[in-house]
Amino acid sequence: KITVAFYGASTSGGFTWYTNGDSQSSDVQVVERKAGRPDFSRAMTFKGTVSKPHNSPNEVVHKAVATNLTSNTAYYYRVGDVKLNIWSDPAVFTTAPESGPFTFIDLSDTQFAGQTGATVTAYTLAKALSQAGNARFVVHNGDVVDNKSEEQWNLLLQTAKSSLMNTTIMPAAGNHDAGNSTFIDHFNLYAPGSAAATGAYYSVNYSNAHFVVLNTNETSGNYKEFTNAQVDWLKSDIKSAKNAGAQWIIVVMHMGPYTIAEHSSDSNVKDTRAKIAPLFNELGVDLVL
Repeated sequence: KITVAFYGASTSGGFTWYTNGDSQSSDVQVVERKAGRPDFSRAMTFKGTVSKPHNSPNEVVHKAVATNLTSNTAYYYRVGDVKLNIWSDPAVFTTAPESGPFTFIDLSDTQFAGQTGATVTAYTLAKALSQAGNARFVVHNGDVVDNKSEEQWNLLLQTAKSSLMNTTIMPAAGNHDAGNSTFIDHFNLYAPGSAAATGAYYSVNYSNAHFVVLNTNETSGNYKEFTNAQVDWLKSDIKSAKNAGAQWIIVVMHMGPYTIAEHSSDSNVKDTRAKIAPLFNELGVDLVL
């Protein structure tokens, strides 16, 4: 069950995978993509951590980060265990360019009830990647699965394996992903304010854009979907990004402030519409997904 995310810098990859308890070493190997089969004898090896996931007592979760890679470069990678010499099939991870235009896919609410829904989700993702052609990564606006059961994560990550192993995902936590730390267990994110039970918030620079991914599963006395700490971080993060030269500020979140659907009158949505949407305008956000 392998996922690849940007880990802070867009030239770093955050890898997550699950195994049974026999594997206690977490290793990712990367080698620049060339013609022919990958030669991992010349690969860079990055060691990670192993821990018990909150949702799957018979497995362990591995996380590792590949850092300081070359920008705008495709790498073959594999995850596994150096000591046991057991590895995943090779797949491809591509780092971000330093500047210039780029294409990405944005989707949301891939939640499903069983294998039939997982198949639809996997087909949709594969079709999107095929039709977009040059999409460099996938933004997910949350509700990755319908509930926090590991069975649904198993269905998604196995059925959509070929797509997810060969693209990079930038996920936001949805309300269906909250609880039992399942979101943060399945993605390796550089999340300075990570609230493991509810999800995570974090940011990523990609080319001339700065992506800010929010966690709308929090609450506080001042906000129904955010803590004060997250809002303070949002302000300072965007200010820092602009000072560093970001030309586009893109926010990703699950519970949007504007909708014509049934949630438009929900108290948390109304609260975000009244307090957070104006803040986006003040901060100079260009796009909210």
